[in-house]
Amino acid sequence: MFRNKRKIKQPRGFRKREIKVVNKPVYENPYFKRKKPGIVLRLIRSPKKILVYLIIGGLIYLFFYSSFFIIDQIEIRGNQELTYDTIRYEVNKAFVERRFLVLRQSNFYIYNTKEAEQYLWDTFVLDEVSITKRFPDKLIVNLKEKIPNLTLVTEKAFYYMDLEGIVTHIVPETDIKEHFPKVEDMNKRSIKLKDQIISREVVDAIFTLKDSFSGKTNSEIDRFLIPETTCASDMDEEEVVSNDEDSTNVNTSNTNTNSSTSKNSNLNANSSNNDEECNLVAAIQDIAVLTTEGWRAYFTINDEIETQLERLKVYLLKKALDKQTRENIDYIDLRFGEKIYIKE
Repeated sequence: MFRNKRKIKQPRGFRKREIKVVNKPVYENPYFKRKKPGIVLRLIRSPKKILVYLIIGGLIYLFFYSSFFIIDQIEIRGNQELTYDTIRYEVNKAFVERRFLVLRQSNFYIYNTKEAEQYLWDTFVLDEVSITKRFPDKLIVNLKEKIPNLTLVTEKAFYYMDLEGIVTHIVPETDIKEHFPKVEDMNKRSIKLKDQIISREVVDAIFTLKDSFSGKTNSEIDRFLIPETTCASDMDEEEVVSNDEDSTNVNTSNTNTNSSTSKNSNLNANSSNNDEECNLVAAIQDIAVLTTEGWRAYFTINDEIETQLERLKVYLLKKALDKQTRENIDYIDLRFGEKIYIKE
């Protein structure tokens, strides 16, 4: 029924060889080009690639988009006057921004600590600041504030200043520390954080007066005044004494102390020339004390404060010996050596 196929015998001495075509020719019709398979089809044909892509996508989601690495703890160390909420608000500013257009900065790995540190430098008056990350979702903010020592009083607001006369904080009136010396600026100028209001020498004079004034005069200090100062031109002695007021009631008195006569000073001792920019901080050379009794005493940093206090003490003693009260005193000016100017 079935015919047996005849096997062809290979001649003896010859091996059977298979011929493999290495470069199989591909024939294409230039008018009908074959379509290449799409990405999906190619992935379906290669399960290993699908697995690799899934692993990569899962890792990207885990590290950059999952809630496990979202920063939700912020620890702040070293703050004194600044509140936790105030600092955290600045630290959180970076959260709303994105890096590389698509990555949220609330992520532990993406959060830019240098940018956040710059926010703090720009907003607050600090000596040091650093932000570190703690795995997996915590920030630690270490900072060192400039220490306030004085209260600056203006018509619009209250500020703290450090020993360099630099504005460090804006404070509400209800939070003012009573033991800080109050300094009222009589110069109408705009004030913002990091501005220097007075020099270190004026600050030193304020604390010297704070420690010694009451003991020398038996009068309490209400506040210190920064006299109105201009840089336009030097004012003569009479203009300084009168402080732009009527000088008809100004009297002079000489004290016989053993101290040497100081150099004459005025409100513009270090003022700039008309063609130069006014450096108000350098121009301010004087400080006034407003007492609780209502009279003022003017001092200059160009002479020893203790020496000027001694002159004031001698004058007040003379006034007491003459049975004269201080109620009629408007101000006492001690900035011109042995010569004391009094307005009543």
